[in-house]
Amino acid sequence: MFSTTLSVADAYPRVVTEFFSIEKKLLKINKNKVYIIAMLCIGLVSIGIIHYGSNKFTLLVDFVASLSFLASPVLAWFNFQLFTQKEIPDEFKLSTTFRLFSLACLASLVIFNIVYFWFKFYV
Repeated sequence: MFSTTLSVADAYPRVVTEFFSIEKKLLKINKNKVYIIAMLCIGLVSIGIIHYGSNKFTLLVDFVASLSFLASPVLAWFNFQLFTQKEIPDEFKLSTTFRLFSLACLASLVIFNIVYFWFKFYV
């Protein structure tokens, strides 16, 4: 648990910094300021979650597990889109078989999410 927390606390500000440096390269942002702001935000949000969710830790774990489960098709779609771009070198492009397999896996994630919603709200 500690290593996961440490990884997220380090990776999230770095990703946010790179995102803003790529997206807003015309604005000449200072990467260190973005990193520090992102680090402070994740720290404050984490402290808030621990403070308000510590007495209902089981509920918090259930919420986080559900959120990660529901986010998986979106993240899979982003990943699929990334590897099917024209700019990807030929050595990294997906074969037709792997592309079909990826789409089948993506479809199964979406179906599992639909079933989850069905059982969560209608059964």
